[in-house]
Amino acid sequence: MKIGMAGASMMMAPWQDGIKSAAELGYDAFEIFSEFPQLEIDRAGKGQREKARKLAGDLGLELTVHSPFNDLNIASLNRGILQESVRQMIETVKFCRDLGAQVMVIHNGDYLIDQAIGDAYRQAKMIQEQLNLDSLKKI
Repeated sequence: MKIGMAGASMMMAPWQDGIKSAAELGYDAFEIFSEFPQLEIDRAGKGQREKARKLAGDLGLELTVHSPFNDLNIASLNRGILQESVRQMIETVKFCRDLGAQVMVIHNGDYLIDQAIGDAYRQAKMIQEQLNLDSLKKI
């Protein structure tokens, strides 16, 4: 069994500092919180990724990544939001690959349809469920 430190517990610190702190505190793993202010994956270049992978390896620390979730929805009926949400998840998968992280935490899409729309509720919910599944397959 491994005990890991949640990146959200160090949300205000840069992610590389979180890796160091987790090792100093005796954790086996560190879950990188891929949201501002700890990390924006699109801004973590190749050099930063290589440095973090080496650092974690030198410290004997396993890395996991909590994918972004604020304002994202992989089941959104708004195609623009859906596409951007899926894009960010795919970038997170690539980030995991670059770090050698074997685990990525992802939130399912939110079903935001309200029963107040009456008879169309079931159909709209089914559409969102399918969008969620399609998005997960792409990711």
